[in-house]
Amino acid sequence: MNELEQYGLSVEDLPEWMRPRQRRIHWPTVIIVSVIILVCVPLLLRSGLPPSQEAELEMWRVYAISEHIRDGYLYPQWSTFYNRGYGSPIFTYLAPLPHYLGGVHNVLTDEPAYVSVRFVFAVGMMLGIAGTFGFVRQRWGLQAGMYSALMFAASPYLLRLGPYEHSDGGELLAIGLFPVCLWAVERVLRSGRGRDLATLSIVICLLLLAENTLSLILVTLVLSWGALLLVLEKHTSDWRLLFGGISLGMFLSAFYLLPYFTESGVHWVETGPPADIGGFAFYLSLPLAGLVGASFVWVVRRQQIHLLYFHIILVILTALIVTVDGVIWSPFYGIGPLMRHDLIGLWTILAAMCAGVFISHALPNRAAHLTAGVIVLTVPYIYLNDFQPYPRTLTITQYREFEEETGILATVANGNLLPENVDQVPDPSQSFFLVSPDTTILFRIDSSANREYFIQFNESQRITVNSFAFDGWSITVDGEPVAIRVDGESGLMEITVPDGEFELVATVRHTFLQLWGFVVSGITLLMIVTLGYGLDR
Repeated sequence: MNELEQYGLSVEDLPEWMRPRQRRIHWPTVIIVSVIILVCVPLLLRSGLPPSQEAELEMWRVYAISEHIRDGYLYPQWSTFYNRGYGSPIFTYLAPLPHYLGGVHNVLTDEPAYVSVRFVFAVGMMLGIAGTFGFVRQRWGLQAGMYSALMFAASPYLLRLGPYEHSDGGELLAIGLFPVCLWAVERVLRSGRGRDLATLSIVICLLLLAENTLSLILVTLVLSWGALLLVLEKHTSDWRLLFGGISLGMFLSAFYLLPYFTESGVHWVETGPPADIGGFAFYLSLPLAGLVGASFVWVVRRQQIHLLYFHIILVILTALIVTVDGVIWSPFYGIGPLMRHDLIGLWTILAAMCAGVFISHALPNRAAHLTAGVIVLTVPYIYLNDFQPYPRTLTITQYREFEEETGILATVANGNLLPENVDQVPDPSQSFFLVSPDTTILFRIDSSANREYFIQFNESQRITVNSFAFDGWSITVDGEPVAIRVDGESGLMEITVPDGEFELVATVRHTFLQLWGFVVSGITLLMIVTLGYGLDR
């Protein structure tokens, strides 16, 4: 600055790019961060779990994944814990992000599994608030982004139904990632930069890994939003960036999608109708719905095509939530059927966006008062139920006792995932191998994906392996593979062993399609890095 004085100049005389940047507090960001803390901290600080069966299932899945990781099996698609110890490929067919995020958190922090479940819920809530703020601010301005994020943060869905009643970590993550994907689509179309293409690919991949059925709908909405921008905004970048980024995201998730769509040999046996958690939180959102109705009239009059897109989706969602009773869509294997309450989160986040844009643009002088009014009218109806206490340290014994008492651990939306020739789970057995009484088991080593036994047989015999014969099992005797037969009625494995003393090892390995999924994902990741770097040069 002394040099400027020598020439009789001041900072104001310099062009904008030469002026020193002044550090100022960005109050909108401070407000959004404060809201995130206020919404998420009560969930993180409570002890135990919300009183929901789904939250309990999430906890045991997180526990199973963390045990697999501790045993050195980094991406298990089989669990020996399920189906009363007979095993299940449930992790091949469940979207992996929620329980892997919780399992990794559990391993890194060594906290109880229920703490990791609450962490997953909180991450989904944070993504929803921050993503709504970022996307709406980028498209409709700072004030619209703030009001939209505040309305979503104070909605009955986010403060009650999502984490405390429905307790579906995958749904919370998918809803939270949805506005992030919309934000990434706009970024890549506006800039055409490689880093934005890489960001779009990664967040699309995460969205597909978050939930089984809802994520497919959300990715379709993201793709249609990008197509709308290409039609309406001629200044947008090359269409190949949009479809390339989304396609790369899909191929990046091939390690999950490829076996999920193509693995065969399983079927879903219903144990009861899927629970339809009433849309009570949807009807509590009447103040928000009123603003959406007023917004729709304003949008039609002003011909705001971009916002009309979200209003049309809201009309369809409202009709489904109000009129459909039961399963809306169950596309693959009967796993993760789409219920009407699964749509309330999507309805809420879109309604918050539309309402925030409406009051910030159509009613700028009343925007803050209307936002405060919606929050005041909504919050009194929202309460936090007492949490279920759990012992700090869970054990496999407790895991199996819980499954035996409730019969729900191996279920997916009130059904069992079983081999195609098995209609029910057999009674539990205390041993992994059914052998003759005169057989001596010298010692054994059991882990979540590997069973090693040193056995002495007095005669050659056929023994039953108490595990369902899904693809991926390998059994060796003294290092040599043995033929595995399948019992037609029980679906259990059978092998023939010689007499003598030997080592018998049963291991779960990745199937051919699963390995190819990893190869495709690896190649795609290299392509994303290469394109991201190359386009920015």
